Amino acid sequence: MTMYWNNERDRQKIQDLLNRDEIIVCSTDTVLGLLGRLTQQSYDSINRIKQRSDKPYLIMIESKKALPRFVAGEIHSNIIKLIDASWPGPVTLIFKARSDLPDFIKSHDGRIALRVPSHAGLVSLLQHYDGLFSTSANIHTEPIPYLLSDVNPKIAGLIAGSCLDQEDILGELLPSTILDCSEEKVRIVRMGQGLSDEIQELIKR
Repeated sequence: MTMYWNNERDRQKIQDLLNRDEIIVCSTDTVLGLLGRLTQQSYDSINRIKQRSDKPYLIMIESKKALPRFVAGEIHSNIIKLIDASWPGPVTLIFKARSDLPDFIKSHDGRIALRVPSHAGLVSLLQHYDGLFSTSANIHTEPIPYLLSDVNPKIAGLIAGSCLDQEDILGELLPSTILDCSEEKVRIVRMGQGLSDEIQELIKR
């Protein structure tokens, strides 16, 4: 079942599927991704699709107002500047996670990866959730697909549907840049989309 972000009924269908802990494939402001609710059932389903169980997944949130739900302690003013330069957009930030979060949401060393997307459909959907799991729509050892038709048939058989922008993904988009903000010094974990001159200058400071 293919749905479209600009169709209100389709967005409601997506919400209904996610509320039943189904997983969907969707277009984003980066690469084609898997989307699921922040539940153990959805986490386990994504692990089956990805054929891995060793890492937590990125969590998309509606805005930086959601940070206190996930992040431990106060965020330094310099990191706030980095957040404001990065979001909404294709930059994932890693923080120290709240200790009371379930283990399937955070890493073994107590960190959490968060991102506010620059994508109207996703932001509209995220208004109904504390956050949603997001990860590239590939088996973990395989290349990232850029078109829905490139998604491994094994994945296609394990998802409840797909949601695209009006046109399919065009061009070879990069995954998000990942910055680790959990220590005193910000570290670039992965270079991808969104690593602007402004962000690089803030990291140097």
